[in-house]
Amino acid sequence: MALITRNQWLANCDRQDLKGHSEKSLYTKVMCQLHFHDSQFMNAHTYQRLIWNAVPTLFGKDVRRLEDFEPKEAAVRVDHAYTVSSPELPPASVALPPAPLAPAPPLADSLRHYVALCAELKSQLAEKDRQLKALEKCSDGIVDGVIRQVKILPPEKQQQLVSALSPFVKLNQDEGTSKEPKVRVEVLLISRKHPGHTLLGLRTRCSWARGLYMVPGDFLHFGESWEAAAVRAAKEETGLDLVEPRVCSVVETVRASEGYHWINIFMVGKLADPESEPAAPNEAVCTGWHWFAWDALPGEELLFWSLRDLRRENVLDLTAFQ
Repeated sequence: MALITRNQWLANCDRQDLKGHSEKSLYTKVMCQLHFHDSQFMNAHTYQRLIWNAVPTLFGKDVRRLEDFEPKEAAVRVDHAYTVSSPELPPASVALPPAPLAPAPPLADSLRHYVALCAELKSQLAEKDRQLKALEKCSDGIVDGVIRQVKILPPEKQQQLVSALSPFVKLNQDEGTSKEPKVRVEVLLISRKHPGHTLLGLRTRCSWARGLYMVPGDFLHFGESWEAAAVRAAKEETGLDLVEPRVCSVVETVRASEGYHWINIFMVGKLADPESEPAAPNEAVCTGWHWFAWDALPGEELLFWSLRDLRRENVLDLTAFQ
């Protein structure tokens, strides 16, 4: 067994006193003898070779100590076609009395205890899951409440608050929902180091596209060209320098029930340095950037609406832009 596995086993059993044993000695002379009753061995004289349906019934601090099982004198005994021999055998005419086997502990009690432990663990996991969902709901409520409070503040107070929070979370007034369509530039980054791939990031719970994959992008600023917006968005979100941005598709995304109506300008751009990799993102916005093959993107349920709509068109070949 690996050293890490061995140490983990010793820690689980609270048997740090056995660390001095070699791996072979620990496995062949200690582990089985500590956890299996005599009746579970084919040859009770030597504590070797478990029976095919052996069940460990000794656990934790209740296992026997090393001094409880001194090696017994070698003997000749045939059990299930398995023979143990020794050079110090008595004459063949001397018959060895059968070794008495201690009665096995009742397996029903051990199994019942095991089932009870499993049920307790399942109950604890369910409780932890319930607590996690409650915390997530509370967190969402706090964020939504803060945003509502910000929107009713005077404009100058909003500006002060947004500036103070910008190092921690990206808050854009009315960024997600609006009564008027918004124009957003989304960037499909390509690199010679990753042919046929593009960069996606998984948005976090503090972002309006929480739990969905998106490409780098941002809303178009007043007076800004699409190319300039693509270069800016790529730099701000990934730290990567973009060259030769080109329009590859325009997708309209409407989700009336969510209040979303976007005109998405998809731009393809090459990395200025093919060896460069994206910088660590703001975890309040994105968990990380990863290269995905265009023909092996995450499932539609994991893609943000605009990227999902683009993928459904299935008319884009990234290799043509390499």
